[in-house]
Amino acid sequence: MAMMARLLTLSGLEAEIGVDRRTLGKALSGVDPDGKANGRNAWFIKTAISAVNRSNGKEELDPSAEKARLDKARADLAELDLAKKRGEVVDVATVSAVVSAEYATVRATLMAMPSKLASIIEPGMARPVIQDLVLKEITDALEALSADGDAKLTAIAQGVSAGESQEFEAAAETEGLAVGQ
Repeated sequence: MAMMARLLTLSGLEAEIGVDRRTLGKALSGVDPDGKANGRNAWFIKTAISAVNRSNGKEELDPSAEKARLDKARADLAELDLAKKRGEVVDVATVSAVVSAEYATVRATLMAMPSKLASIIEPGMARPVIQDLVLKEITDALEALSADGDAKLTAIAQGVSAGESQEFEAAAETEGLAVGQ
């Protein structure tokens, strides 16, 4: 047999929900009574609990809205997982490691350039020859960067795992390059 909602006065509500009369009175002061019980104003328990929660600053939860929010979160996670499988999104930490290794490669190559060019450039060399030597070194450094970096980023986009990204870091370190500096 289904239960019927009962109208309760402040005394009845105090006994049922365990909140003192003064707190109930304050919470229900702006709420119209749901009816009368024994000639006194009365409210359903649900009305009283909602009023007490509002007066305590608690947000009243709507079960259907909460279920919709949960369903949306699950759908968003499923979309993210699918995008990862398609190679549309990648792990930020993995890309960061690859980019850090690339920066280290460029830095090391550029820092080595003065000593390398100093052994090649001789006093009295024509300015265009020196410019060509410097340009060749810069071009070589940038080509190595773009070829290596593109390969790594393509591998990441195709689903390289975090363990394999560590191999990229190890490879950079074995080439005498400090990763992430």
